[in-house]
Amino acid sequence: MVNGLYFKDLEIYGKIKLETKDNSETLEALIDTGAFKTLVPESTCEMLKLPRVEIKKVWGICPTPVEVNIYLVDVYFLEEKVINSVIGFDIPSKKKISLIGRDILSQFDFTIQNSDQKSHIKKF
Repeated sequence: MVNGLYFKDLEIYGKIKLETKDNSETLEALIDTGAFKTLVPESTCEMLKLPRVEIKKVWGICPTPVEVNIYLVDVYFLEEKVINSVIGFDIPSKKKISLIGRDILSQFDFTIQNSDQKSHIKKF
């Protein structure tokens, strides 16, 4: 891992921490520059008992538009609080998937060097 990001199966991952006053959970999350908002499994939101603040119809997660829940939670990336809400949705997959979206990525400057599979990220 270099500066909080790491390669795994030709994809780039980082770790995000969801924190409430009573609980916290650290998740491995795929860097997704196409995602407008960070997404975590619905089951994680339920386990942490996160308050739902909105239901929204979104495109791009699945082949057809889907309704998703937006949950209120403090989200940390590289040990800094970066956002205060996430999409809760279980992407159809064999494993639970979390995505780091542009709501977090837009706060950072990062570079990827494919030759040595290293990445660097820093806060603006």
